[in-house]
Amino acid sequence: MGQRRQLFSGKAAITLGAAALGLALLLSAALGADTLRTYRNDSAHGDATSGVNRNSLPSSPAPVYATGNCAHCHEQHSLIGGSEPAPTGGSGPYAVFSAGLDNANNFCLGCHGGPYQSITNYSYAYRFGGFRASPVTSISQAFGFEGQGGSAHTLATIGTYAYDLTKHPDWGWVKDASGQNATNPCLGCHDVHRAMRTTGLYDPSKSAIILPEAHNQASTLFRHLWGDDIGERQDEVASWSGAGEFVYYQAPFYYPAPTTDPPEGTGSFEPDGSSVTGGSNMPNYTEQCLACHRKKAPGVRLIRWDNSTTIKSIHGIKQENHPQWGTSTGDLKPPYVKASWDPYWDQDPKRSRNYIVGCLDCHEPHGSSLPYLLRTEVNGWAGASSSGIVIPGPGQWLDFCKGCHDVRTHFDPDNPDCSFYHGHQEANEQPARLF
Repeated sequence: MGQRRQLFSGKAAITLGAAALGLALLLSAALGADTLRTYRNDSAHGDATSGVNRNSLPSSPAPVYATGNCAHCHEQHSLIGGSEPAPTGGSGPYAVFSAGLDNANNFCLGCHGGPYQSITNYSYAYRFGGFRASPVTSISQAFGFEGQGGSAHTLATIGTYAYDLTKHPDWGWVKDASGQNATNPCLGCHDVHRAMRTTGLYDPSKSAIILPEAHNQASTLFRHLWGDDIGERQDEVASWSGAGEFVYYQAPFYYPAPTTDPPEGTGSFEPDGSSVTGGSNMPNYTEQCLACHRKKAPGVRLIRWDNSTTIKSIHGIKQENHPQWGTSTGDLKPPYVKASWDPYWDQDPKRSRNYIVGCLDCHEPHGSSLPYLLRTEVNGWAGASSSGIVIPGPGQWLDFCKGCHDVRTHFDPDNPDCSFYHGHQEANEQPARLF
C-alpha cells in the first residue's frame, strides 16, 4: 500500500493464542493497518439518513425502500408494483438502473448532478482549498466542462485503459461474458459500497477513493479504501526520492494565502485550514493518479513524477537544479521558501528548493473550467481578480503560475505562451523544459 505495502507485504496468520492476537492488533494499529469499511456502517451511500434515495421510486403511502437500501441503485426485477421507475429502458451491468458509462450519461451522474437525488459535490478547490467562489456544485457539472472550453477526465478512456491487462495485470478488471466492459469507469477511483463522506469538521480517516487494484481479489488492497489509514497519506511521498535526496511534501496554503511575506505564525494549509504542513492529514493522491499516469497509453498522459522514470519532474521528486534559481529561493513564493514557521528551515539548506507538490495541489480530479483540469485557485491564490484564475488563451498560464511563483523575473509579455518551456514532460521534450 504505497511505500508501506513494500515494507510490510503479506499478512501473517496469527495462531499464538489470544495474547499474541492482541499484541498483533496493537502493532497493526501503530503501523496504520488497513481498515475494512462496510456499506451500512461506514459508506456514504449506505447511510440510513443521507445515503442513496432515488426520488423516482414509489413513496406513497410510504417509501418502498428505506434510505440507503440497495434497490435505490440496483433493480432486482426492473418493475415495482407493475411499472419501472425512472429511468426506464432496462438496467445496466450488475442490475444498476441505467447502462450509461460515459461523461454525459454515466449511471453515477443520475444522482451526482442528475434528476434522481439532490447531491452537492463541490470542486476540490472549494472543499479542500477553502475557495468558496468556485461555482462547481456537482460531479456532472465538472465532467460537463469537457468540450465546453474546459477539461475533464474522459470516462470512456478510463474504462478502456482499466481493462487493458497488458498495462496492469494486477488490477483484476474482468469483462462480461460478451467481452464488454462491465465495470463503471468511476470505480477506477471509487468503491461505491465503501466510499465515505466527510461532513462538518474534516476527518482524515474518512476517504472516498481507492487504488484501481482494489478490484483484484489477490491484492492486499482488495475492497480497501485508500488514504483513510496512516501510511496512505501524502507525507509518504517524501520517502520515494531515495537516500540522499532531501525532498519533502509541502501542503499549499488554504484560501486565502497570508498577505505577509514570508508569513508569520503557522499559517493555514490544505486540506482543512489547519497548521499541518506535511500532508499527514490528506490521502496520497499522487499514488492514486500515478496508478494510471506512470504509463503512456492512448488518451493517458505520462507524468514523470517519481522514481519510475529516469527523467523526473521538478514538481515531483527531482533534485532542484534550475539554472535561474540556483541555490537561492529564486521566484518561489511561500510556503515553498524558508520561513520562521517551518520547523526544518534552519536544519536543511536545500529545503527551500526541494519541496514536492501533489497532483491535486494544481489539478481538479473530475473536471475544470480551465484546461488540463487546472484548479481555479492554487496555494491560496484565486487569480488577479480574486474570483478565480483565468487562462485567456493556449499556454497563457501566468495567472495560474503566480499562485506559487513570482514570475516577473522571466515572463515575456510579447510571448505569453508558457507551455513552450513548462509542462509535464513527454519523451520528445528536452529535460530543460521539464516541470
